[in-house]
Amino acid sequence: RWFGPGQAGDYGAFNCDSPLLLLENLLQHIAQNFPKLDYVIFTGDVPAHNIWNQTREDILDAISLVGDLFSKYLPRTKFYPAMGNHESSPVNSFPPPFVTGHNSHQWLLRGVAKDWGRWLPESTIPTIGPCSSHLFRW
Repeated sequence: RWFGPGQAGDYGAFNCDSPLLLLENLLQHIAQNFPKLDYVIFTGDVPAHNIWNQTREDILDAISLVGDLFSKYLPRTKFYPAMGNHESSPVNSFPPPFVTGHNSHQWLLRGVAKDWGRWLPESTIPTIGPCSSHLFRW
């Protein structure tokens, strides 16, 4: 979403989130020009930054959509994903594991474990839920 004067172009503008068209073109360019990447480190912050208007479903859909684009354009590249501070709802809310129920962020951890399972060794999936992390050696 663009908050400045006038309108943002197809590829966005300063002070707005990167449009999907920009991300897709970036990944196309990388795939065509750098086909033998060793790995990608993905630092998250996927959801739109109108953070108080984001639902949990919106966030998981955005994470999945971006993951689909990475899988499409870089299918054989090792991928190391991480969550940014905007992945949780409410934003910046990453309560400790003893917080349960609606106030926990298990919905997010289950969602990313399911989505990121396409890149991570199966042995890491159980660790995503309890501690929001994964560790493995290639």
